[in-house]
Amino acid sequence: MATITQDMGFRLSLIKYADKYEVTKAAVKYKTNRQYVYRWKRRYNGSIESLRGLSRRPHHHPNQHTLFQVRLEQHGIRHKVIRPYTPRHNGKVERSHRKDNERFYATHRFYSFEDFAKQLKVYNRRDYNAFPMRPLGWKSPNQVLRDYLRSV
Repeated sequence: MATITQDMGFRLSLIKYADKYEVTKAAVKYKTNRQYVYRWKRRYNGSIESLRGLSRRPHHHPNQHTLFQVRLEQHGIRHKVIRPYTPRHNGKVERSHRKDNERFYATHRFYSFEDFAKQLKVYNRRDYNAFPMRPLGWKSPNQVLRDYLRSV
């Protein structure tokens, strides 16, 4: 059996005092706030083990490798991350959202989620890569891809 920590004993006495008197008086006596008392009363199920603190270990580390990064490395792709909220990043995303709204959301009606998914699939396949873009010399992504595949 695991040992009972001081924190667990403190929480048990806090809950018992709150049950005998009231939450506000328990919070004042134990020099804590009412939300803390309510939280532990809610978690307490009659066993002392339910008063054990949960792990504070983080779910992930900002520098750890993900499945995404491993897959990129397998294919020899270099992924460059920029700081969020940078103007060049925001501008591209906002422009993309605006164009999607102009070309798709504002011009179509959807009667159900399934209908939306069906129309979006058709739009992405047929129209999305058919618009000419300045960075591509006023060619569409489909035209650039076709030209590249012919040259290879």
